[in-house]
Amino acid sequence: MTAEGSTQHDGKKTRLDMNEASAEYLTLRTRQQPTVTSLSLAAQSARSILSVF
Repeated sequence: MTAEGSTQHDGKKTRLDMNEASAEYLTLRTRQQPTVTSLSLAAQSARSILSVF
């Protein structure tokens, strides 16, 4: 294998690693979003209830 062939292989592996990392990041964000929304709504509800008193 030539040095050029090795560089091309390394470049493909790096792209694949970046694609995998991006997919994992998006999966985690997608899972996290409902939790963040729920906590935000709960905090809003608590503030609304307290403002009544």
